[in-house]
Amino acid sequence: MSSSIWPLRFIILTVLGLLISAFLFYLKILNREQESERMLEVMSNLAQVGAWSFNLEKKHVFWSDMTKKIFEYPLDEQPKWSENLNYFKEGESREKIAKLVERAIKHGESYETELEVINANGQSVWALVHGEAEHKNGRCVRIFGSLQNIDARKKVELENRKIARFNETLASLTVSDEILNGKLSQSKELITQSICQALEVNCASIKLFNQQRTQLIQFASFNRSGSENNIPWLQETIPDFFTAIERKAIFCVDDAQQHPYLAPSKKATFNRFQSRRCCVFLFLQAVALLE
Repeated sequence: MSSSIWPLRFIILTVLGLLISAFLFYLKILNREQESERMLEVMSNLAQVGAWSFNLEKKHVFWSDMTKKIFEYPLDEQPKWSENLNYFKEGESREKIAKLVERAIKHGESYETELEVINANGQSVWALVHGEAEHKNGRCVRIFGSLQNIDARKKVELENRKIARFNETLASLTVSDEILNGKLSQSKELITQSICQALEVNCASIKLFNQQRTQLIQFASFNRSGSENNIPWLQETIPDFFTAIERKAIFCVDDAQQHPYLAPSKKATFNRFQSRRCCVFLFLQAVALLE
């Protein structure tokens, strides 16, 4: 009887051995996967790369922890998809991502581009955005991708580009025949045009105070649209503005049409040229105005 039991015991022991080996192998694979996940998480934190996805059928959004950190979003929550894409900065960035997402959904085109996003505190952050679309039965069911924080690098790049543009503009002015030969009428137009190019603004002008310092009268200007604005700025119309530029050499506002110092003259000056930002530099008897 014992001879008939031993084969059965051997089979049972063999099966148990195989199960134990399989379990140990599974644990080894699991440990490797966990280690790989930890390494990927460390690399993601170092590179500041996060993942994101949006299920078009379920209207479900997923942000990885790093993506939430980039947006300064609570780590224990998932955001809702914004139909107007207000996670991206209004203007060029939002318009660009809207077109890219539309092409991805309609035509399955992937994209990768640098855009400004808006975090939970309302601050803009430069990010490298990558996106792809998943289609089933000819219909887009999901878009997904990655988001990398490149804010520090991008700002250095933009600053270097600005410095290079300034240097190029300055070099072109120093070798200009009009300036070297003292041709004032041609020089002033060239200078205002160069200011527009260097600072990437639409309009630049130089205005001079009258003797009583109650008016700012046009001396030179350049407008990319070709329009002219020769209307003098009067102290009686915008007294707070005149007081402000007497007190400090630089006066800069983001919305000239809404600022209380400039609002009284917006119809004659800013509305006409669709100006928003206004920056004024005071040089003794002259004012350089950027719009």
